[in-house]
Amino acid sequence: NAMAVYIFHGMMGDLFSLVKVSGGSLRAALLDALAGPLSQPNAALAYSLVHVAASLGFAALLYRRRWFLKF
Repeated sequence: NAMAVYIFHGMMGDLFSLVKVSGGSLRAALLDALAGPLSQPNAALAYSLVHVAASLGFAALLYRRRWFLKF
């Protein structure tokens, strides 16, 4: 499942860059939303942690359903 999570992580990053919301990308909108209460470096760290948490959630979903993908 490590390869599936790696592919999911990459696709999620690409998707965040491609999805347009209010004139910008979803990635930029999330960073701007996090930059309000946090400083810019901390906002980037929080964005990265959310990205990693989503990947871990995907891995947990695969494991909970006993889906073991083999490439």
